[in-house]
Amino acid sequence: NPQTASSWATARARAAAVGSARSAYLPTLSASGSATHTLAGTASSSSGLDSGDGETLASSSSSSDRRYSASASLSYLLFDFGGRGAALDGARALLDAARATRNASLQSVYLGAVTSYYGWVSAEGSLNAALEAERAAQSSLDAATTREQVGTATRADRLQAQTAFAQTQLARVQAQGALRTSLGGLANAMGLPANTALQLEPAPTVTPPAATPAAAGAKR
Repeated sequence: NPQTASSWATARARAAAVGSARSAYLPTLSASGSATHTLAGTASSSSGLDSGDGETLASSSSSSDRRYSASASLSYLLFDFGGRGAALDGARALLDAARATRNASLQSVYLGAVTSYYGWVSAEGSLNAALEAERAAQSSLDAATTREQVGTATRADRLQAQTAFAQTQLARVQAQGALRTSLGGLANAMGLPANTALQLEPAPTVTPPAATPAAAGAKR
């Protein structure tokens, strides 16, 4: 269910905040390093004659230098006038509140699912009763029509039976709508689309307890 997923994610975030608040009691270690590579070059020139022509000769040389450096520091906060403790207490309080909210969300979703399920059970029972009433009204209408044809009933009797049959049809349609609404509510409580087709187990049949001898004597 999205509500339970959200409350669970919030609780995990609050638990991480508690861990972050605890990290303030740990020492801090920092390290740094660097490396440099320097390349330097020098040049020299000379003049001379070669085969009667004037030509300048040049020569060069280079040198490189590599340097490395590293540093590390370790620090620990000894006293901060209760700032770390207050932050940790606040994070723990928020975690407790998130856990309570998560439990409330779970109970609310569970209650909604159970209520929707028994709403479906009630709607299914109402639909079965409406179907039985519709069949009975259909039989009454058929009987009234037959009696009218043979002359043992009036037209008003047939119209009255027809009206009762139409009313049972309306009750059946309303019961079907209530059944679909209860299924949609149950699917929504489970975090599913409302039009998801669900296959539900029938509710267990509850048999009333037998009367005890003392109760039977009191009834007499």
